[in-house]
Amino acid sequence: MKYSAIIPSSFGTEKVTWILYTHDPSASYAIYELHGDFESTQQMKKASDYFHRKITTLFNKNPQIFSCIKGVFNDKLDNVLQKQVNHLVVNLEAEKIEEVSENEFYSLSSYSTHFNEAISLNKQQKMNMQLGLRETGLGLTTTFVIGTPILTTEY
Repeated sequence: MKYSAIIPSSFGTEKVTWILYTHDPSASYAIYELHGDFESTQQMKKASDYFHRKITTLFNKNPQIFSCIKGVFNDKLDNVLQKQVNHLVVNLEAEKIEEVSENEFYSLSSYSTHFNEAISLNKQQKMNMQLGLRETGLGLTTTFVIGTPILTTEY
């Protein structure tokens, strides 16, 4: 069974979802999401502080945290890719693990020591960041999504 509650907040919306497995209650879990549009570092800091206060009241153990940032570049994918992806990889000191590049789509999986959470791909390799880029509209803008440790949203 799945139950959800959506609550307006000063940051946008908060959503709490409970997934309950009656056949195996130990497999049940809860998801807390904070969605909003943050246009400054100060807004992001306030939202982050609020998020961490909120999860300490909702969860009695340290939950696994997935983060997702979504935005838009007002440029075509071809122009964005080389500059923005390389800039991101260099600044996050990320090691590229896998990438897929198509005409209007780009996906990168990588590992960066800047993030604590990681997913083991095999005995030697871990991944903790995914990046997705897709041209939208008439190819005039590019939507990007960055997820840690993995993307949890469509792009």
